[in-house]
Amino acid sequence: MRARLAIGLAIIAIVLIVPLFIARKAMNALHEELLVLRDNEVKTSVSLGNLRDAVADVRAREVALGVVRDDTTYRELVEAIRIARGWSDSVSATFMDSTMPKAIRSRLDQLAPIADEEYAAYRAGQISVGDSISDRHMDPVISEAERQLKSMGRQIDQLTATRVEKTEGQVSEAQEAALAG
Repeated sequence: MRARLAIGLAIIAIVLIVPLFIARKAMNALHEELLVLRDNEVKTSVSLGNLRDAVADVRAREVALGVVRDDTTYRELVEAIRIARGWSDSVSATFMDSTMPKAIRSRLDQLAPIADEEYAAYRAGQISVGDSISDRHMDPVISEAERQLKSMGRQIDQLTATRVEKTEGQVSEAQEAALAG
């Protein structure tokens, strides 16, 4: 009788402990996924948002240069380009595929010499030349950077959604195991 009682208690203990181990394993996996989300996707999303803002600021400063045509506006444009480069490097450090951030950085590197040419034309009183440089060189480079930013944003959204679905599946499995227990 004692043996049966001991076996029964052992089976009950196993039935109670196994779901706890399964739930703990799922919670650890959930914790790992949250850390990855925090360290990769969230940081990248924040940096990408800042880069998007910085590129928009570059565009605004470039438009202002075409209107105002003064030293202060030119310096602000150059500074906006420098800030955008920095955010591009931040995105590159955390984005899963550094090809796109590097392509954006390459575009941003093209802007400084073009801005110099554009400003030199404005200073020389060659407004139509400066406007032409803006239309044919600056605008296409900035527009391409903006398109690449949108594409990166979609990739981050897809990756985040995939991780969340995977994590939801793990949590669901842990709940089922706990209920079965």
